[in-house]
Amino acid sequence: MSDKNNTFNILLVDDEPILRDLLFELLSKEDYQVTTVENGKEALFMIKKNPDLFNLIIMDMVMPEMSGINSYEAIKSICPDINILFMSGYFQEQYMQGLEKSDHIGFIKKPFRNDDILRKVREHISR
Repeated sequence: MSDKNNTFNILLVDDEPILRDLLFELLSKEDYQVTTVENGKEALFMIKKNPDLFNLIIMDMVMPEMSGINSYEAIKSICPDINILFMSGYFQEQYMQGLEKSDHIGFIKKPFRNDDILRKVREHISR
């Protein structure tokens, strides 16, 4: 049974429209308030516009224009304690070097099952 709470706001950042739509639907069914954007620049704009709105950012690591790591670094300067859940099908250790020591950062490898992403979301929102 999932923890449903409509006060949790998630910013979902992924350049793949199909995955964005599927995750939006999955998370919305769990009563999370989800805002979607397709790249890091849009995510940074949303954070600048509403720095205290989001409890969690779910972000692809490999995106055109601005990578997930570069986006995170820019967002962290505005919201240093924001929880980030990175996702990637191209995970490589160098992406996470220096980041794994933070309690605010997590990772899930694509493809993932619905149960796995929901578990990770619950873990990171509760931090």
